[in-house]
Amino acid sequence: MSLRNFLDDAQESLFRFESLQYYEIEEEKEFFQDYLKTGKIDIVVLKNWHEFITRKMSQGVIMERIRLVNLPLTDYTKCEIMVYLENIKHGEDIRIITEKEFNSFDIEQKDFWLTDDKIVIKMNYNLKGEYLGSDLAFDNDIKKYVNYKKLLINNSVLCKRFCKTKHLK
Repeated sequence: MSLRNFLDDAQESLFRFESLQYYEIEEEKEFFQDYLKTGKIDIVVLKNWHEFITRKMSQGVIMERIRLVNLPLTDYTKCEIMVYLENIKHGEDIRIITEKEFNSFDIEQKDFWLTDDKIVIKMNYNLKGEYLGSDLAFDNDIKKYVNYKKLLINNSVLCKRFCKTKHLK
């Protein structure tokens, strides 16, 4: 089953933890280069994801995301935060946790999706941030990831609140 199928099948919740400071995604290269040139994002490119968020929200699915950031922010992270601000308009709850706060917890720094608090999809990337595929967690690991989710949510700040800080300048 593909990652997209797991996301589509979610009935109650979708949670995403992102830990990398840069993702090398072929489909996003031009988008990011345009951001570097203009300082703006093209929201038309986000249309499919926004439609997905809207559909899941209309089905009653809660969508949450936590983004680990290192300070000072990279240009890539600044671009992502601008994307997040658009995603929030469609209903996704996005929060930021800084490296300082994150490092005070015993949490594995590995990207993952958690669907319905029942299925964990661990995301695999190489050192350049290229996506290599995903693995499902074993049943006895699921409780650990649900606890990670709770800890991350409780110790992060809303993306909009984070954006009001000096870090984005």
